[in-house]
Amino acid sequence: MSDTLSLFQLYILPCSPFEQASTALYNSAYQLWHSVWSKTLTDLDGLTHLYSDQFTRNDFMVAIAHNQEVIALCCFKKMDLQLNASLNDSWFKPWPPSFLQQLSVSFKKALVPSWLSIHPKCRRSTGFTTLNFGLILSELIAIMTLHTQSELAFGTPRKDRSVHLLIQKAGGTTVFEDVLHHGVLIDLVCFFSSNLQNHYFSDETQKLWMQRLSLITNNNNSKENYENHI
Repeated sequence: MSDTLSLFQLYILPCSPFEQASTALYNSAYQLWHSVWSKTLTDLDGLTHLYSDQFTRNDFMVAIAHNQEVIALCCFKKMDLQLNASLNDSWFKPWPPSFLQQLSVSFKKALVPSWLSIHPKCRRSTGFTTLNFGLILSELIAIMTLHTQSELAFGTPRKDRSVHLLIQKAGGTTVFEDVLHHGVLIDLVCFFSSNLQNHYFSDETQKLWMQRLSLITNNNNSKENYENHI
């Protein structure tokens, strides 16, 4: 593994298995997700099997690849906060319903990031790389909030892994602290687009974003400019 950014490629991929322009990349992304989160949820909840629909239910993902192996990703789902079905989504289980109702009065278009995954060999704690993929993915959440013209995005970063500090650095606003979820403390965070307009993102994240490739396709099964997709 090299720390040279030119060796990494940022992709935007659909999470649906029926819309893939690259089977190999999609399988690599799925394998990373399943490997990371099977272990995590087994450790936290005693989970015996992680079903793929938890991955495919999302709309799209950002995925960072090295030699066509996905080594970091984050999934996203678009939400209409003014629909009752959205507010009753299982993802919002740790969120106070009254707060969500309050948000829905002023906000409609939201983005829900989930399943942030980094290959164990690419975590800075291993000393294998100096690139901070945790921060890069956190900043990509903020960038995707702006890019999809969402009014806000949500986050539930773990505190024992200091992910909440990366989310704050990326422009997230902590709205509730020290919430117990899956047996660990998390913060509940919102990325408000109005707070992100002039936010500074790291050079590494900006360079990856500028060179991103979208493999999302339109109904004619041809590659489509991502700016026109969402």
